[in-house]
Amino acid sequence: MGEVRLRVSCNGDWSLTTHPLPAWLTVSPTRGTAGDTEVVVTCANDPASADVTTKEVLRFYSSYPSGSALAGVTVKRFHRDAVYAILTPRGGGEPIIATNSDYINIRRGVYYRVRVYLSYDAVKGYTVESRDLNMRTDGASGNIDPLVVGFDQIYAATATGTESHTLYIHHLIPYAPPNPLRLHVSVD
Repeated sequence: MGEVRLRVSCNGDWSLTTHPLPAWLTVSPTRGTAGDTEVVVTCANDPASADVTTKEVLRFYSSYPSGSALAGVTVKRFHRDAVYAILTPRGGGEPIIATNSDYINIRRGVYYRVRVYLSYDAVKGYTVESRDLNMRTDGASGNIDPLVVGFDQIYAATATGTESHTLYIHHLIPYAPPNPLRLHVSVD
């Protein structure tokens, strides 16, 4: 089970209009008043849909101005035994969540901390983080020079084009297949 806390800031009353929610997703509270409200989004290990990756868009609406869209938040729950990476900018900002063979875009001059996870499995029932990472790229190219790979981070020093590097992330996760994640990385 995973949990995320969001802050909803609004000038008027607001409500979540995504109904009904799927069995694996709960949101509390689903409405609030003007100001800041903490909203807890919980993603459960639902055995009925454990073999598919699922996403849901949470749509929040405000009464000020009347009936206007406030925000949309996409929640993605990976299928059982899925291996995925989260790249988090070290100085703050939105993390990038990627599964095998995804195309991702990173910013030049930003260090990204890399973490690899196994989504909940039938035996453990919860998310497991990798204990070891070994990353490599497919080599320097003319447009990304270089993509620096450290113990648990990547960093693009310069970029002059839009072609992607292939980043291989070898991981050590109990119960996960030993195949590395392969991400296609381009740089802004």
